[in-house]
Amino acid sequence: MSATAPLDLGRFFQLGYVTNDLDQAMDYTTRTFGVKDFVDYGQFDSVVVGGTAKVRVAQGKLGEVVFELVQPCGGDDALYASYLPDSGFAVRLHHTAYYLDDPVEWRRLRQALDAQGKKIVIDGRSPSSEYIYVDFRDELGQFAEVVHRPGFDASDPDAERRRVAAAIAAVAASKGAAKS
Repeated sequence: MSATAPLDLGRFFQLGYVTNDLDQAMDYTTRTFGVKDFVDYGQFDSVVVGGTAKVRVAQGKLGEVVFELVQPCGGDDALYASYLPDSGFAVRLHHTAYYLDDPVEWRRLRQALDAQGKKIVIDGRSPSSEYIYVDFRDELGQFAEVVHRPGFDASDPDAERRRVAAAIAAVAASKGAAKS
């Protein structure tokens, strides 16, 4: 029997949680765990397999780790909402996130995932990056997000949060201009 090489997902930088009340979750995680400096990016569309989910996202810092909170808000949001109970406040681990800045390593990872039959449930692109959500629910109970952005520095969560905020603002501005 041949052994399968371990997957190189890249450098860990984020814990991603889903919640049914983003404001309460920010308050709770700040008081309970010391998460700091939350930035609320507001509500936007997230393209998922099978459609588009409406989500509201905030990111804070927990030491060197980005602490992300995602509140499903409608559309095709089962990828997020399925982690939450039918009633009562909850914050549930949804994904861990890693980054790969080397294009060769990114291609190798994509090929290895395909060879191992791993399901990719989000395959997204932005002007500056590509990202995937790999389904490890059967093995680990969660997803793994992998971000590929040449020059990305996960050791500077503030720079990443500023970049994300600027990208979301640009999309919102373009939608507003399109409606004019």
